[in-house]
Amino acid sequence: MDSLKTLRKNRGFVFLDSKVSRNLLIGILLFWFFIGFIFMSGCSKQGVEIVKEVGEARIKKEATIVVYLEDNISDELKESIEKEIKSWEEIKEVKYISKEEAFERFKEQNKGSEILNEIQGNPLPASFEIKLRSYEKVEQTVLKFMDEDGNYIEGVNDIIYSEF
Repeated sequence: MDSLKTLRKNRGFVFLDSKVSRNLLIGILLFWFFIGFIFMSGCSKQGVEIVKEVGEARIKKEATIVVYLEDNISDELKESIEKEIKSWEEIKEVKYISKEEAFERFKEQNKGSEILNEIQGNPLPASFEIKLRSYEKVEQTVLKFMDEDGNYIEGVNDIIYSEF
C-alpha cells in the first residue's frame, strides 16, 4: 500500500523521468508528423493535378494554328486560302494578320529593346491566325496545308501550332 501511495505522489516525476515515457511521447509526435506529411503530400499532389487539368483545359480551349504566308502571295491566292479555311467545319475563327500589323505587334512586344534598332524594313510575313473548335483537330487541320509530298501548299511558307 505504501508503494501505491508513493507512486501516486511521484506520478508526475515518474512519467517525466521515465525513458519509456519519453520514447512514447517521441513516438506519438512522429506518428502525427507522418500523418501530417502524408496529408500534405496528398493535398499538394491534388493541387498539382488540378493546376495541370486547368492548364490543359485552357490549352485545349485555345487551340490555335498560325499559318505564315509567302511574301509574294497574290491577293487572289490569299483570299482563296482564307475562303477555304473558313469552309472547314473545325474552324472557330480565322484572322488575317498583314505584314504591317505583324510588325506593329512585334514593335509593341519589344518596346525599348535594342533589336528594333537593328531591323531594317519589315521582315515579318503576313499570316492567318486560326482558332479551332477542338484541340483534337489540330494535326488534322495542319495536314490540310500540305500536299501529298509533305510540302506546304502554294502560298504557305510555314505553320506553327501546339502539339497535344
